[in-house]
Amino acid sequence: MTAADAAILFHPQLYEVPGAGKPFGATVASSAFLAALARHSGRPALPVVTASGAGADQVAAVLRALGAPDRVRPTTAERAGLLHLPNPSLAQAAWERHRRGAHAWSLTGVAHAVASLAAFEALAALVTAPVMPWDALVCPSQAVRATVAAVMAGERDYLAWRLGAAAAPPEPLLPVIPLGVDAAAMAASADERTRWRAELGLAEEDVVLLFVGRLSAARKANPLPMWLAAEAAAQARPGRRLVLVLAGWFAGEADRAQFTEGAAALCPSVPQRVVDGSDPVVRRGIWSAADIFVSLVDNVQETFGLTPLEAMAAGLPVVASDWDGYRETVREGVDGFLVPTAMPAGAGGEAFIHAHEAGRLNQGAFLGAVAATVAVDAAVAADRIGRLADDPDLRRRMGTAGRERAQAYDWPGIVRRYLDLWDELGARRRAAKPEAPPPRGARPDPWVAFAHYPTEHLTATTRLRLVAGVDAAARRQWAGLPQDDRLFLTPAERRAILDRLAAGPATVREMAPLLPAGRAAALLREAAALRKLGVVEADG
Repeated sequence: MTAADAAILFHPQLYEVPGAGKPFGATVASSAFLAALARHSGRPALPVVTASGAGADQVAAVLRALGAPDRVRPTTAERAGLLHLPNPSLAQAAWERHRRGAHAWSLTGVAHAVASLAAFEALAALVTAPVMPWDALVCPSQAVRATVAAVMAGERDYLAWRLGAAAAPPEPLLPVIPLGVDAAAMAASADERTRWRAELGLAEEDVVLLFVGRLSAARKANPLPMWLAAEAAAQARPGRRLVLVLAGWFAGEADRAQFTEGAAALCPSVPQRVVDGSDPVVRRGIWSAADIFVSLVDNVQETFGLTPLEAMAAGLPVVASDWDGYRETVREGVDGFLVPTAMPAGAGGEAFIHAHEAGRLNQGAFLGAVAATVAVDAAVAADRIGRLADDPDLRRRMGTAGRERAQAYDWPGIVRRYLDLWDELGARRRAAKPEAPPPRGARPDPWVAFAHYPTEHLTATTRLRLVAGVDAAARRQWAGLPQDDRLFLTPAERRAILDRLAAGPATVREMAPLLPAGRAAALLREAAALRKLGVVEADG
């Protein structure tokens, strides 16, 4: 296996089609990576493994919608040698691989979101699932990697307490590969600036503060520090008009009311405009209308933070909270400013996860409750916004530095890092000694788990004899047996076996050569079903 063979898992719900609805960060990121891989991997066709009834035509349609080459090559994980998941579900995929052996192929996934019960379960499961050192969970930021490591360490500590021994199973790699950006496509446009400013009723001398993303206090960023900072900056500059533009989408009317009425109450000196950030046309053009990008995120749902990077690619200086992955892209005083944040220390936060687990807090309420304990220094944010509002040259210098910074995150380089990772994992897998794994205890073979139930057992050496005068087809029909050719024999295979038994008694082992290779187990299951129907019986 080489990186050229590595396949992408495609499940329709894990990717976003532009303009198809309100974007969700993880699916948008997965779609952007899919398109970048199709453009920059150098492969004539994108190898894909489809799931949930999807076909190669659906993958091609998504790629076309993303403006990427739509050549797709259906494959399997085993043929590809590596399967890439657009989510962190490595544990589940490793168990699915387990039946074929841990060496059958490598797995990679991405930890886009790590702040939910489902995400915590998926990460903790990496400790006990059959993931291997030739697998990897890609972390978009060092912040995400630290969270993943903390959850896994906590699970190992629990197992040491429960089992009385330190757990040290093989673990996947946790490489840090950031999200990418199409730096050229994000470049600001003078024409777009003129068009958008006219459409929003903005004068050229207005200083426009832009926020892009989901408009949700609970799930993205509480707008309070942004409003307080913008209002303070405006109050200190009565001769300068600041305008706040929000390019995003509301989950419901309650969010819309909060963002509309809250701005009027707490930020009356700064006019606020809201545009539909779920519209691809808006998302492409609105950056050009702005002078300063502001994102004071306070939510643990955030992991990497793509919008500050997009803002830098668009040549905007950034005022962002000193939080998670933001601090890994925004350089203090170079391409923007980082605003201090604070959160309590200690174990008191466990009350939130317990309430979430008990059902007293849903996912949004859980995120909102945690974010309620995160403070963003609005006074510092006001000072930084004011400095940028007063100094066009500083805005230009930081914008230029940001454009240069964004080049390091341009998609061709990010794709190359994935290809290198996939090559490394393939080499690790090939160098390891294959071992036949035992079956999983929680997925037992029913013939083993219930072996003590029957009076006797049918084996490959049991001699079977055809019972004369039995209408096998009628009995199978009225007995209601499963008609699954993957579990039992195909009609043609069954006919070959019955014809053989018509010539005289035979064992399952003796009849196996009549079938394609690998069908011996299905033949034993078929023989048991025929015995159930009274079509055959044990000879002696």
